[in-house]
Amino acid sequence: MDSGTHRGRLRGLAGLAAARLGHRLRERDGQTLLSVGGVAVAVALLLVVTSVSAGLVTGTTVGTDETDYWILPEGSAGSAVTAVEGQRLGQVHPVTERLTARPGVTDATPVLTGVLRLGPADSDVEPQYVVVLGVLPGASEQRVAGLPTDALSPGDPYYANGSYNGTWTGEAVVSESAASTLGSEGGQVEPGTSLQVAGTEFDEGFTVSTIATTDGPGIGQLPVAVVHLAELQRLTGGTSGDVADQILVSTDGSVAAEDLDGVYPNAQVLTRGELLTSRAQQSGLPVAMAAAALVVAVVVGTLFLVTTVGFSVLADAEYRAVLAAIGVSGTSRATLVAGETLATAGVGGLVGVGCWLVAAAVVALLGVFGTAVPFAVRPVFGLYGLLVALGVGLVALPPLVVVSRRTRAVREVLR
Repeated sequence: MDSGTHRGRLRGLAGLAAARLGHRLRERDGQTLLSVGGVAVAVALLLVVTSVSAGLVTGTTVGTDETDYWILPEGSAGSAVTAVEGQRLGQVHPVTERLTARPGVTDATPVLTGVLRLGPADSDVEPQYVVVLGVLPGASEQRVAGLPTDALSPGDPYYANGSYNGTWTGEAVVSESAASTLGSEGGQVEPGTSLQVAGTEFDEGFTVSTIATTDGPGIGQLPVAVVHLAELQRLTGGTSGDVADQILVSTDGSVAAEDLDGVYPNAQVLTRGELLTSRAQQSGLPVAMAAAALVVAVVVGTLFLVTTVGFSVLADAEYRAVLAAIGVSGTSRATLVAGETLATAGVGGLVGVGCWLVAAAVVALLGVFGTAVPFAVRPVFGLYGLLVALGVGLVALPPLVVVSRRTRAVREVLR
């Protein structure tokens, strides 16, 4: 058979399949709507779970969208957020000073993570555990774990060139969750509230400088406070080595990761993508969620297509018998069924992607009202959903084609 004729026949069958599907949709055929709806629900659920899984990973970094690189101890990418033990970077104050002096580096701050028991001073309220992040505030606006640091005095006064006997500011920016956790029942601490640190031999505490709303899901939704680095080092025993868990670096785009490789001899410099990939590999839950969602989507979508399209195939037996009677081959009739099945799956995939976008809009609206949900929206997810929908159509093809080829043409026409 001439290849041009073969391609033309395929185009004709594909056009006929699309036209038949369009007619059924316009006529609101129940079985067709069920087929499209089944695939759409499967794809929408898949993308929602995938977005939540990705959001759980992306939300666990203390950096923001302005952070370009994370400098971490070798092999510690999986604990780049809440590591309170293990390997740490040393002499971070002078290293950060050298970093910020480099051309192209717009901002850099070390981050030390500690867990302290804090409670309002001169109060009977029981101290509560709070994740405390020690940072080196810059002169520009900066966010760590979604919390702004511009309410803290620039620099690190208590560090005093490594003597750790400078001015204790005691300033703390706390999240709304931390303010509620530290407050009395049904209330929250207010700006200006003095906080004592329980379980330490030091008398110094903190004062709530401001209560901030986090700018997205992640660690900022936990009871979190941001303080000066040296003050947290003093309370957690990190003054001897001037330690931190990581250094966040922001650039103007002219600095490559390789340019920062020599900052520490045994450290890794990761971009956001590399950090999130490492986090996903070391955190089994998000990956398991996404994999389970894929399996469920394929199974549910396939069952819907095989069942609903199968009924349509049986109902159209007379139509295919007429095609057979006028000389349309069995292969062409099976191709027509395959085309309708794939077209149905594709339309279902498009509807599912649309439902996912609606869910993303709802999540964004919830964020406006203060309820943050870990939900990552990426354009590639939409393409992923469409590919899965077409994959569902391919998986459903064999039983549908078998059913269609069992039509006895002459009997159906004469019946």
